[in-house]
This record gives sequence, structure tokens and C-alpha cells, in this order.
Amino acid sequence: MGRYSNDFGLAQARALSVEYGDLLKSGLDPLNELENKKKVETIKAEEKARAGTLQQLFESYINNMKERGKRTFDRVQQQLEQNTYPIIPQDTKAKDVTTLQIIEVIAALIERGAPVESNRVRSALHAAFQFGMLHDNNPAYRHTKSIFGLLFNPVAAIPKQTHVERVGDNFLEIGEVRDLLKRLPNEEYLAFNLVMLLSLCIHTAGQRPYELVASKWSAIDWDNNILEIVPTVSKTGNAHYVPLTNSAINILTMLKQADTGSEYIFSHRTDSTKHYPTQSFAHSLRKFIVSSGIRKFVARDIRRTAKTLMGEIGISKEVRDKLQNHSMQDVSSKHDDRYDYMKEKREAMKTWELNLMKR
Repeated sequence: MGRYSNDFGLAQARALSVEYGDLLKSGLDPLNELENKKKVETIKAEEKARAGTLQQLFESYINNMKERGKRTFDRVQQQLEQNTYPIIPQDTKAKDVTTLQIIEVIAALIERGAPVESNRVRSALHAAFQFGMLHDNNPAYRHTKSIFGLLFNPVAAIPKQTHVERVGDNFLEIGEVRDLLKRLPNEEYLAFNLVMLLSLCIHTAGQRPYELVASKWSAIDWDNNILEIVPTVSKTGNAHYVPLTNSAINILTMLKQADTGSEYIFSHRTDSTKHYPTQSFAHSLRKFIVSSGIRKFVARDIRRTAKTLMGEIGISKEVRDKLQNHSMQDVSSKHDDRYDYMKEKREAMKTWELNLMKR
């Protein structure tokens, strides 16, 4: 039981003797039981030491996003860290984070007048904790040191602020699009990249601006007039082939003639090793709209405009979805359908081009 001292007196000895006596009466060896208890406590201490912190959870989730080719990982990381750490310390064990703490994080955003951003942060938190729940049992992570020990997702019970989410419905009429295409080359104060990118987005039936600016010259098949959106650039993670009209080829030719030596079709203004940033495109587009008096629209509306106007001239939704590289979630599309729809996409693009060129 130990040596008699100021810290271990007769009272403690009597209490232990009763405890050990009860073990003996039950047919158990006190020495074995003490050893087993010590082992259990050691295991618990080791597990506690290994239990991943909130910071480790976020880092693991962001690394997983990078591995999956999710280009929004830096924005998600910023959302998680800037909004969570001021309320929940980063060294908090992930398994100890409570729903009440997450509510405080979300409430802080709502109270400062950012309900839409609160939904974004909530989604990022939910995804991070969901990843952590699966992490411990994933054979791919068996060599990692962090074990999160999450038994439930503390974000799951917190509802989204659905009343603040509004489905975008703004699009340009065909006359407005034609007028825009006519005006763009004549606006001398506009940056060359803005004019070329906005025009190319329209003439390629609403391709995503990022997928165009992040594409390289090597992705263009000049002989067959095709632009390949490679998997590392494509939002869906799949290669996407865009048939190019004469107008699109003319735009690309002008870009080639202004070649800065960059491998990117749209080169960064000051660093040829990088592509033109989409933030600059969105910012310049806003300034142009304000100064020109054109009806307000944002970069995302170009895609909706093309999708809507192509429907009006009889192009089927299936072909429009293929042209804009929408992710098909039905079993047939995901696993069985390997047809590239190039013939249908070319015909649709010709029809779209003719509609744009009408006066």
C-alpha cells in the first residue's frame, strides 16, 4: 500500500485495506487489479495525448481538400480559422467541441450582419467534423498521429439560415448580350484581359471564368478547334472538351498574338508564371458596369444567361448541361455513359454563335 508518511496516513491505509479486502473476498488478486488499472489509465492518457486538436482537424480537412483538387481550400481555411479560433481555442480537443460552442461561432456572424457568410462557415465546419468522424476508421490514415475520437458531428443539429439564401435569377436578354459584345472592343479604357475573358465566356456558352483563366495554351487543339478543361482545372474533376466557334478562335488568336511568354492563355499582368486572377476580373467587371450604364450583372450571371438563352433557341437541357460541364449525379451518367456528346455540342455551339451574331 505504501510507506507511512505525512501524505499517506492510517486513514488512507485503512480505506485501502478495506478496498483490497473486498477484492480478495471476490476472488481477485489486488496486485493484478492494480496493475490492470494502471495499464488502463496509461492507455487513456496516451489516447488523450493523441486526441487531435481543433487545429489538427482543420489542417487535416484542408489537406484532404487539396488532395481532392478542391480549389476553394484556401478560402475555406480562412473561413474556419478566422471565425472559429476567437471563440473556440485552436488547441481544444476536437472531440470536446460542443454544439453550444459552434452556435456561438455562427451567432457571431449573424449578429454582425453576415447571415449568408454564416451559412458558408456552418457548411465548412460541418464538412470538417464529418471528415474527422470518418478519419479514425479510414485505412488510408492509419499511419497518422492524430486520432480525433469524434462520436458525433456537433454542427449537424444547427440549422442553416435558409431565409437569406436567394437563388440567382438575373440574366441578360439576347439584345443586351449582342450590345455588350459590340461595345467591348470599343471601350478603350478597359483592360485587354477583361475584354477577352468576358467575350470568351460568352462565345463558349458560359464556361466558368476560372476554368478559362487557369487553362494553358497546351490545352487547345487548334486542328480540331477544341479547348480541353483538364481535370486539375475542372470544377467537376473530369476532363471537359469545349468545341470552339470561329469567334472563340479569333479571341484566342488575339490572345496568342499578345503572347507574354506565359504558359497560361490569360497571363497575370505582372507575373507570367501565374494566370489572370478571377478576383481582378470580377472587380474590373463591376467598375465597367457602373461606368457604362449597362444593366447590372455579375460574372456568375454570364453562365446563367447562356444557359437560359440557349434554351430559348431550342437547345436541349441535356446538351446545355454537357456544354457547361455540369456534374451528372445519376448512376447512368456517372458509371455507364462514356459518350462525349461532341457532335451535339458542336451543333449547339454553332446555333448559339448564329444567335449571337444576329443584328
